[in-house]
Amino acid sequence: NKAVMVKVYIKWGKEKYEVDLDTEESVEQFRTQLWTLTGVPLDRQKIVSKGKTLQDDTDWKKLGIKEGHIFMLMGTAGELPKASEKKTIFLEDLGENAQVSQGPPGLINLGNTCYMNASIQCLKAVPELTERLRRFIPSQNSDINSTLTMSLSNLLNQLDHSHSPVNPMEFLQYLRFAYPQFAQKDENQRYRQQDAEECWGQIFHTLNQSLNREKVAEVFGGETVSILRCTESETEPIRKVVEPFTKLSCHINSNTSFLVQGLKESMTEMITKNAETLNRQALFENTIRISKLPQYLTVHFVRFFWKNDVKLKAKILKPVDYPFTLDVYDLCTDELKDKLNPRRKELADIIKSGKKEDKLTTPAPTSKENDSGNYELKAVLTHRGRAADSGHYVAWVRGEKDDWYKYDDETVSVISAEEVRKLSGATGGDWHMAYLVLY
Repeated sequence: NKAVMVKVYIKWGKEKYEVDLDTEESVEQFRTQLWTLTGVPLDRQKIVSKGKTLQDDTDWKKLGIKEGHIFMLMGTAGELPKASEKKTIFLEDLGENAQVSQGPPGLINLGNTCYMNASIQCLKAVPELTERLRRFIPSQNSDINSTLTMSLSNLLNQLDHSHSPVNPMEFLQYLRFAYPQFAQKDENQRYRQQDAEECWGQIFHTLNQSLNREKVAEVFGGETVSILRCTESETEPIRKVVEPFTKLSCHINSNTSFLVQGLKESMTEMITKNAETLNRQALFENTIRISKLPQYLTVHFVRFFWKNDVKLKAKILKPVDYPFTLDVYDLCTDELKDKLNPRRKELADIIKSGKKEDKLTTPAPTSKENDSGNYELKAVLTHRGRAADSGHYVAWVRGEKDDWYKYDDETVSVISAEEVRKLSGATGGDWHMAYLVLY
């Protein structure tokens, strides 16, 4: 269908806006356009035309829209979502029978939103993040990043206080407004499945803008040092670049069987670029090492690649084992290894003496940072299916008492650690397969 653009006017209070209305677009897209103009969220908008309220299924053609048509918009802007005012219900107050059946709440799937639900349940497993979100106060001139962050804070607050599945509609609306890629629809006007890793990345982009980069880096931020050497000229200057990261990538090839192996291979690459001393293209080796460890380490299994013949992101189904205790010592710079050595020796002595240390990752009493290079598995986000834009995403999260929960949208179940070990992909391509792991 050819788009038909009609110039209309929106009267909102004392304001009047001139808008180009595309009569081939849905009412929801029109509402989003008004949100951009006025800041009135979709769920607060009431649009009146000729005395009748506009509905989401209204047919523009039946309204007989002409140039200069006036719509009345009602709704307030600028008010951020309020924190839940519901009184906290404690399990102890629910009675013996209720306590047995109560567990952490799930998130309702609103139509191919499992990618978002799984991401949120994994991030909720980080108390340092939820605490920062709880204390978040938006500025008076709030932008979409602040609004989305406040909405995430409210959603996590609901999950903390609810004993039944929570509806994430408000957060979803703000997410789609901030990042329109998540509002894409198929030919039947149904919302498309999206890539959970992209959703994860956009949530972090928002948090960096609203909480400020330093607060996010305190929890998830590390640094790498990249050393670029020319293999064809000893006189070519060596280039050293320090870069921050909140996520490491594990590229997968036919030889990759273990997470650390995949990370190590991903941290060395051969590239061709211009060499100044040779005045031509030459081969360079780029070696990356970790120079600062994050408190929480996220690893992305790069399982999807664009397959041009079928025009979709196909999936690499090769099994890759990941440990419950990850040691990244060999991926660190020599300078960082020197800083880690004292605590590693201390932990080795504890093990030799037969004393029991709760976890190899427990920091020394005077340190809040990871000072050993060891990490304990906290959460796994899996994908089941053959392509990124289809299939199903699920979160598998370690509880406070080392129990494990499977968050499959609304359905939450207690699972064994053994079931989490099976998520490496060894059970076959059509089973849940680790896509993001959080240590």
